[in-house]
Amino acid sequence: MIKNFIIGAIASVLIAGASFAADWKVDHSKSEVRFGGTHAGNEFTGVFEKWQADINFDASNLAASKVKVTFDPSTAKTGNGLYDGTLKGEDWFKVDTFKTAVFEAVTFAHTGGNAYTAEGTLQIRDKTLPLTLAFTLDTSGNIAEMNASHSIDRIAYDLGVQSDADAAWVSKNIELKIKVVASH
Repeated sequence: MIKNFIIGAIASVLIAGASFAADWKVDHSKSEVRFGGTHAGNEFTGVFEKWQADINFDASNLAASKVKVTFDPSTAKTGNGLYDGTLKGEDWFKVDTFKTAVFEAVTFAHTGGNAYTAEGTLQIRDKTLPLTLAFTLDTSGNIAEMNASHSIDRIAYDLGVQSDADAAWVSKNIELKIKVVASH
């Protein structure tokens, strides 16, 4: 009986001392995933209206952290009917075939202060490429705000290559701006 108590006490200490990554719940009303570039020399911006993030992140245990963000490309909106229709089409997101785009990261590094990097992959259409995302993280109690911006090469993901492979009309680089407010 004493032996079981000691084993139980040791297990409790080990479990209590272990650091487990925290699951975070996204507040979509305060979060957004935006994109932008130029078309015919004019700037445009847009937003993904539907996306889901599975965030398991602990700044004190980066090795156990992981993030998976799934986007619905059919919800990409710029406010311009022509652009919005084109984005859904065969040459761009091809939403009838490719229902999701996915960013998944399993390697994180603290780069100083509130700055981090997440290394993973971004899958758009049938292309999956490595992506390192630099971001800042500010926390207050159980609320965190993550901000990031990153440029992606649309040609590398076969976006718009049938109609504009040389980027004469639409900028080759599309800027992503991400703000996620979450709690745990």
